[in-house]
Amino acid sequence: MVVSLAAVALAFAGLVAFSGASQAAAQGPCDIYAAGGTPCVAAHSTSRALFASFNGPLYQVQRASDNAFKDIGVLSAGGVADAAAQDSFCAGTTCTITRVYDQTGGG
Repeated sequence: MVVSLAAVALAFAGLVAFSGASQAAAQGPCDIYAAGGTPCVAAHSTSRALFASFNGPLYQVQRASDNAFKDIGVLSAGGVADAAAQDSFCAGTTCTITRVYDQTGGG
């Protein structure tokens, strides 16, 4: 298989461009839908905020060792889930997601 140097350079440039630190989005998916006149009526995610302004819990986990619960939020408004908080809480045992929160505030 022959791959041109230009193709390799382009692929490498793409990797470099997307390897930076994770930051909150200027707009989340639900902000974009709302701008188009079709707002989210429910918004659930265990990995990220769906609104740029969302700064609450994404989901709740329950620890198997003692049945304790913990809400897992975002690192910053509009950002990604705080995986380190879950890793710390669930260290040495297993956890189960017991609730996924609606980011619209509608319940």
